[in-house]
Amino acid sequence: MTTVREQSERFLAALETRRRNPVKSATLKAYRSYLRTWIVPKLGMLEVAAVENGILKGFVDYLVRRRLSPATIAGIVATLKSLVGSEIDANGNRVNPRAWNNAFVDAPPVDPSAQETPIITARELNAALARSVAPYTQFYVLGASTGLRMS
Repeated sequence: MTTVREQSERFLAALETRRRNPVKSATLKAYRSYLRTWIVPKLGMLEVAAVENGILKGFVDYLVRRRLSPATIAGIVATLKSLVGSEIDANGNRVNPRAWNNAFVDAPPVDPSAQETPIITARELNAALARSVAPYTQFYVLGASTGLRMS
């Protein structure tokens, strides 16, 4: 039987090398972060086959107690669901098909209007760059080009 830790390594390797529907680098980075920070430390020793709605509900409760944002919880849950569904047999059939019950799992809803991801337009960025002093100009350019978020 495969553990969540073992399957997470296979899952990431498959995402990195697949030719159909390649995963964007930002998405891959998010998956790695969710797996390394939350999923593997908490569920890594479980067998993938054991991860069902009850385990997911307890895991969501754990994430809520850690005061993660609903959007972060949704990303972690989606990653875990994808990981569980990614285990296949020699014929390419899913080993752990699931009927996830989102009402039972009861993850907090994501309110798009409550997201704390400010967006700066090109005009606003150019104005900020024109007003910036030399040491900070490079920081603004770096932040804008990498999607860096600041609070």
